[in-house]
Amino acid sequence: MNKKANSKVKQQYDAKPVFPRCANCKHYKSEEKIEEGYYANWTKEVNMRCGLGGFAIKKHGTCRMHERK
Repeated sequence: MNKKANSKVKQQYDAKPVFPRCANCKHYKSEEKIEEGYYANWTKEVNMRCGLGGFAIKKHGTCRMHERK
Protein backbone atom coordinates (compact mmCIF):
# COMPACT_ATOMS: atom_id res chain seq x y z
CA MET A 1 0.00 0.00 0.00
CA ASN A 2 1.15 3.52 -0.65
CA LYS A 3 1.39 6.34 1.86
CA LYS A 4 -2.08 7.78 1.08
CA ALA A 5 -3.80 4.40 1.32
CA ASN A 6 -2.10 3.72 4.66
CA SER A 7 -3.27 7.11 5.95
CA LYS A 8 -6.87 6.36 4.92
CA VAL A 9 -6.80 3.04 6.77
CA LYS A 10 -5.18 4.58 9.84
CA GLN A 11 -7.73 7.42 9.99
CA GLN A 12 -10.68 5.07 9.19
CA TYR A 13 -11.69 7.31 6.28
CA ASP A 14 -15.22 6.68 4.99
CA ALA A 15 -16.18 8.20 1.63
CA LYS A 16 -19.90 7.44 2.10
CA PRO A 17 -20.81 7.74 5.78
CA VAL A 18 -24.30 6.87 7.01
CA PHE A 19 -25.34 9.41 9.60
CA PRO A 20 -27.84 8.59 12.34
CA ARG A 21 -31.16 10.11 11.31
CA CYS A 22 -34.81 9.26 11.78
CA ALA A 23 -35.24 7.88 8.25
CA ASN A 24 -32.75 5.04 8.89
CA CYS A 25 -33.83 4.32 12.49
CA LYS A 26 -35.72 1.15 13.38
CA HIS A 27 -38.23 3.22 15.41
CA TYR A 28 -39.27 5.31 12.37
CA LYS A 29 -42.98 4.95 11.53
CA SER A 30 -44.91 6.40 8.59
CA GLU A 31 -47.87 5.73 6.32
CA GLU A 32 -48.22 5.89 2.54
CA LYS A 33 -51.10 7.82 1.03
CA ILE A 34 -52.11 7.50 -2.61
CA GLU A 35 -52.55 10.91 -4.22
CA GLU A 36 -54.67 11.06 -7.33
CA GLY A 37 -53.83 13.48 -10.09
CA TYR A 38 -55.39 14.28 -13.42
CA TYR A 39 -52.75 12.35 -15.39
CA ALA A 40 -51.27 9.96 -12.84
CA ASN A 41 -51.39 8.67 -9.27
CA TRP A 42 -48.45 8.73 -6.86
CA THR A 43 -47.71 7.77 -3.27
CA LYS A 44 -46.92 10.30 -0.60
CA GLU A 45 -45.34 9.54 2.78
CA VAL A 46 -47.47 10.98 5.60
CA ASN A 47 -47.82 10.78 9.38
CA MET A 48 -44.07 10.40 10.08
CA ARG A 49 -43.67 9.57 13.76
CA CYS A 50 -41.17 8.26 16.28
CA GLY A 51 -42.09 4.75 17.39
CA LEU A 52 -40.68 5.38 20.87
CA GLY A 53 -42.18 8.74 21.79
CA GLY A 54 -45.05 8.89 19.31
CA PHE A 55 -44.31 12.51 18.34
CA ALA A 56 -44.10 13.94 14.81
CA ILE A 57 -40.62 13.92 13.26
CA LYS A 58 -38.74 14.95 10.14
CA LYS A 59 -36.82 12.33 8.12
CA HIS A 60 -33.48 14.10 8.66
CA GLY A 61 -33.99 14.56 12.40
CA THR A 62 -31.97 12.62 14.96
CA CYS A 63 -31.94 11.73 18.66
CA ARG A 64 -29.78 9.87 21.16
CA MET A 65 -32.03 6.79 21.07
CA HIS A 66 -31.22 6.09 17.39
CA GLU A 67 -30.89 2.43 16.39
CA ARG A 68 -30.01 1.40 12.82
CA LYS A 69 -32.51 -0.67 10.86
